Amino acid sequence: MGEFKPDWLALREAADVPARSSRLTRAIADRFPEDAELHVLDIATGTGANVRYLAEQLPPRQSWLLVDQDPVLLAELPMRMRSWGVPRGLEIAGEGDELLVTGARLTCRLVRFRRDLALDIEGGDGDIFAGRRLVTASALLDLVSERWLRAFASRCRHSCAAVLFALTIVLSIAIQAIGAFCFPSSWNLRPVNVDTHHERLWDWRDSELVRCLIEGRKPW
Repeated sequence: MGEFKPDWLALREAADVPARSSRLTRAIADRFPEDAELHVLDIATGTGANVRYLAEQLPPRQSWLLVDQDPVLLAELPMRMRSWGVPRGLEIAGEGDELLVTGARLTCRLVRFRRDLALDIEGGDGDIFAGRRLVTASALLDLVSERWLRAFASRCRHSCAAVLFALTIVLSIAIQAIGAFCFPSSWNLRPVNVDTHHERLWDWRDSELVRCLIEGRKPW
């Protein structure tokens, strides 16, 4: 599993959210009773994007175990949760590795747990799968081996947990690469420099490939 910067994950999160299936999320949420606390395990949690997407769509009482191997990303998680929750009228409280997110219809307990998932999916002290009714992950399937994935699936099956994985196929990067190497154009700098405005990488209305096709192929 590779290393990711918080700013890159923030850019990816903005693109991932509209690409997710609300129908699939609703189907998963409907599996669980509204009046019971839902225990969730989030693998490779990063800065908590899965929590932010799912918390308001799952039953209102939730307990999350957020597992990641990167201490930098886990340290960033409380700030990202506050930036997301406060504008929604949610209260974010807690200290150490625990956070409590509360609102009019949400009580969400979060526990951060550092673990090298490339070596062991069982966790350190105790079994991270124990008692979990739902196991989630985002942008993980393309980073692990078949052996790891089979072991992971076996643990989920033995725990009788539902599984919700999100995998976004990022075609934008491939499109920008084709444009950059085959059809150099004005796209990098106009209307604003893409090096300082990374959101342009996800803008399908003005992709580099489209700009290059309009301006025509250029000789090296």
